[in-house]
Amino acid sequence: MRLQVVAALTLAALTSPAMSAQEVRDSAGGKLVRYGSAARPSGRWVMDTVPQFAVGGTQGTGPAELARVIAVVRLSNGRVAVATRASNELRYFAPDGRHVATVGRRGQGPGEFDQMVEVHRSADTLAVTDRSGRLQFFSPAGVLLRGYTRASYPGASVFGWAGTLPGGVSLLRALDPPTDTTGEEVTATMSFVARPAASDSLRWVARFPYVRTRRMSGAVSAGQRGFSPLWLGGMLKAVVTGTRLCAGDLDVWAVTCLSADGQLIWRTSRAVPRRPVGDRERRRFEQVFRENVGKGMPPAQLEATLRTFAFAEYQAPIGRVVPGAAGEVWVAEFRIEDEVPRGDGEFPSPGTASRWSVLGSDGRWLADVSLPARFALMDAGRDYVAGVRRDEDDVEQVVVYRLRR
Repeated sequence: MRLQVVAALTLAALTSPAMSAQEVRDSAGGKLVRYGSAARPSGRWVMDTVPQFAVGGTQGTGPAELARVIAVVRLSNGRVAVATRASNELRYFAPDGRHVATVGRRGQGPGEFDQMVEVHRSADTLAVTDRSGRLQFFSPAGVLLRGYTRASYPGASVFGWAGTLPGGVSLLRALDPPTDTTGEEVTATMSFVARPAASDSLRWVARFPYVRTRRMSGAVSAGQRGFSPLWLGGMLKAVVTGTRLCAGDLDVWAVTCLSADGQLIWRTSRAVPRRPVGDRERRRFEQVFRENVGKGMPPAQLEATLRTFAFAEYQAPIGRVVPGAAGEVWVAEFRIEDEVPRGDGEFPSPGTASRWSVLGSDGRWLADVSLPARFALMDAGRDYVAGVRRDEDDVEQVVVYRLRR
């Protein structure tokens, strides 16, 4: 069942008193789970305060000197892979923190990166994308397995790769051409297209709303008018986890997971009050924009950019979405800081503790987890969370904490 066409629901519904969840099935067998406003998860997981693995920080030298980390992945053998944009390298560390291997450098040859953008995992295989649009696959030991050149999709603007499913099927992100250029508010959509490992053929899988936009009041070029994102209304958060493509909703707290052929597996939603965007939220967004993006802009250009901003009526229902190594989906509460545009693949480290809801591989709301301030989550498994911790001077340290369920 395609996401756009939701079949009629069966009349039967199962209710779980413990979590106040209602579960129903659509006509194709997909599961829809709804949690009411009073529902709570079945568990509350706790992260240890002392990391079991740490490299970098102010004492980091050589391979342990880190900057602009865009990915941290804990492999099944306990090794930790770290991707840094500053050096365009994949660095592998043993569980005790010893450096064991470095892969890559700046360049356009095999195993090189023309500025790293993202890292995706499929089990212990890492897929790295760079600015040129290439996708390269590395074994758990850092050996280059294969690579794809930049892909294209007719009529759409390619936004890079979304991740890799088992069997080597990679999913391409492509911004669809606009279907409405006359309205005051237009929703842009994004398609996900599958490319098998041994083929250059592309197969359309699904389409999700990408971002809400509003027509700008000023002329852009040749008498035409452009559209601005409705800031704080959120943008599509989509990840590949296990055998599924999962995406967050723009209007309600909901996560939808599809199979590789676009069939609905499950959709989980929660009744969460909508939070309006007021003057305080707008000022906070502009402040964070000035502190991060605005530092490298001439003052006149910065002020002109700020004047073009349009804001949503309500804040996005969810924030970042991170795939778990165990097939789970980690969903963060929406934070204004997370919505400020940044360099490709770079994540903010929130100044206060962040709260995450964890959905199981079957769509059940398993637990809530509180993560500490100045920690950016990048990977999570059955018994750990991994990411980057920054000190007050923004010095980066890669850390892995034990997670207790």
